[in-house]
Amino acid sequence: RQLPMPKTAHAQQVLEGAIAAARAAGLQSGPCGSAIWLGGQWSVTNVRWEWDDTTPISAALVTSADDRERNPPWQPFMNWAGGQPSAYPVQQSEPWMYMDASSGRWSDAHGGRYALGIVCEEAAPLPAPPSVPALPPAL
Repeated sequence: RQLPMPKTAHAQQVLEGAIAAARAAGLQSGPCGSAIWLGGQWSVTNVRWEWDDTTPISAALVTSADDRERNPPWQPFMNWAGGQPSAYPVQQSEPWMYMDASSGRWSDAHGGRYALGIVCEEAAPLPAPPSVPALPPAL
């Protein structure tokens, strides 16, 4: 299991749907229900945002969400909130990522300031259920 890494718009939608379902079922409430940690962080070594598996979140330095509009089409999927990431130019001061549960937008954060929810995703798809042999037709 791992923290969510929404690398595509579809993965982001699936994550937002799972959170909405959990909130509707009363499983995510209180102060920890307003946002969740994401599996991404600022890499001082590579000078970019990366997912926990080292996949780049950005192909270059992102100074704010406004950079989305100037990114070429091959740029990896990003869903930063307006003004985020906010720690630029000293990203290592807020090296972690979280997602607002209501808007789905990402923000950077200092790990010691927030009490956020945690959602785990499976690292690999679940195996298909075993097939059940068909019964012979009734006579």
